[in-house]
Amino acid sequence: MQRRRNRHGRGLRGEVMLPTHPGYRTRSDRFDDMVLDSAQRLHDIWGKTLDGVRFGVDEIPPDLELLAASSAPVPMGPTPPPPMRMDR
Repeated sequence: MQRRRNRHGRGLRGEVMLPTHPGYRTRSDRFDDMVLDSAQRLHDIWGKTLDGVRFGVDEIPPDLELLAASSAPVPMGPTPPPPMRMDR
């Protein structure tokens, strides 16, 4: 846990909720929740149109900034082809 500087003589500042508490959520966890909420909202709006769509969040590769700076192709998440439809 990172401590912030001592402003105005009030002592070192830390997190409001410690990681050991049940309500603690990391930024990554909160982002995952936002993606799930957005996916649910889209599904509520579009209904059956999005039945075959899967939403997911991948971790960022650790060397992504180096790859982008060197103009190398940046790895993206997998995008499998859609399944063949037999009704056409």
